Amino acid sequence: MATGQEILARPKEDRRLLPNVPEPPGNRIAIDRRGFPLGEELPAELHPNAVQEWKDSGMRYEADFPVRARFSIDDHQHRFMNVRCVEISETGMLLRIPRDHEEDLDKLKKGEFRFSIPGGVMPEGFESKISIGAGVVRTFRKRGDGGEDLYVAVRFERRLKDHYYRRRWRFSVPAAGFLMMLIVSLVVLMRTESLVYFRFHQFLYMYSLIAASFLLSRYLFGTMYRNVPLNPGYEPGVSIIIPVFNEEKWIGRTIASCLDQTYPAGKLELIIVDDCSTDGTAAEIRQTLHEIHRYGERFGTMQRVRFFSLKKNSGKR
Repeated sequence: MATGQEILARPKEDRRLLPNVPEPPGNRIAIDRRGFPLGEELPAELHPNAVQEWKDSGMRYEADFPVRARFSIDDHQHRFMNVRCVEISETGMLLRIPRDHEEDLDKLKKGEFRFSIPGGVMPEGFESKISIGAGVVRTFRKRGDGGEDLYVAVRFERRLKDHYYRRRWRFSVPAAGFLMMLIVSLVVLMRTESLVYFRFHQFLYMYSLIAASFLLSRYLFGTMYRNVPLNPGYEPGVSIIIPVFNEEKWIGRTIASCLDQTYPAGKLELIIVDDCSTDGTAAEIRQTLHEIHRYGERFGTMQRVRFFSLKKNSGKR
């Protein structure tokens, strides 16, 4: 691999074609389809990003890195294993365990895991050494190239984001506050000198005092900043227009991505315009729309998606 080459995480694809589109009334809603605990009462005012955060926490990524595991079998026994992580998310991971531990497979209950997430396995910011407890969700066998492989799915005792927060950021606010007080004290101390010698060179020290006042005012105004309140109920109609020319390879994925939104289905329309493509773009669009209409009939895609094929090349604009 070339030095400095970017490594991209490989999310495991959802088995559904449009997993994010809200279901019609009477079916499961987007919230409980994206990982919210069923049976729990949702807050009256749901944060606009809450659904996306839950979706991200359940996103699984393909992986292949070693894990040092200590499994509890009962109150008096432990098993130390060097296993491989084959899938990981913020909430858990899937482990392939050695075949010589087959007799312990059905007895595993919980464990303590130590591992390092390599760069590119998960989104940026998750690369770190981790030691975390987890409970065994299920164990199973799956046939592989070399025979039957043994797998254990575990759920972390806390989300990785929460784990990082407790490890990395619980001291960040006090530390930042201390540094801010130190900086302000130094600035005030230095400007005190300007007051003492102000009568010797008024213009120079006036400029110094004004600059210091401006700097300190930034810190003061920063403490008064408040986020602009959002209205989660504001949902205007949205039209997405896709101009296309010779994009056979990617147009199918683009159409599916545009439709696969948590935005209310009845307020989102998609318009595709083919500008006289000379490859198989038009055929690919029709095939993609056929699959989407067949799968997403309950989402009203036939009424929300329109396809136009121009008779004369006019340019994307």
